[in-house]
Amino acid sequence: MLEELLALDHSGAEYDAWLIRIDQGDQFGSGFVALNPNSKIPALVDQATPMPVRVFESGAILIYLAEKFGVFLPTENRRACRMPIVAALAVGKRALTLAEASATSTPTRRPGSNMR
Repeated sequence: MLEELLALDHSGAEYDAWLIRIDQGDQFGSGFVALNPNSKIPALVDQATPMPVRVFESGAILIYLAEKFGVFLPTENRRACRMPIVAALAVGKRALTLAEASATSTPTRRPGSNMR
């Protein structure tokens, strides 16, 4: 979303991206865990505020940036109610698919699992 904000000429949307190599476990290092205690990507630190603001989870980052820059969020009540759903679909199609699959499938016991 920062790219879209820059394309709309919003000053303050400049950012530094840091490479987190999940195949090497970078997300479990103390520096990243300080940003996101869940050790998951993405994470954002807004240092343009008097006190740095940490935001993690894709949907939360989208809503934080939309509110900060006053764009991409509807002002009409009826549309505003749908915004979280649209954001969730935009960033969580895979998560929704996995949740749906787990809700409709029968658990299977795998050798060595603790599931009873």
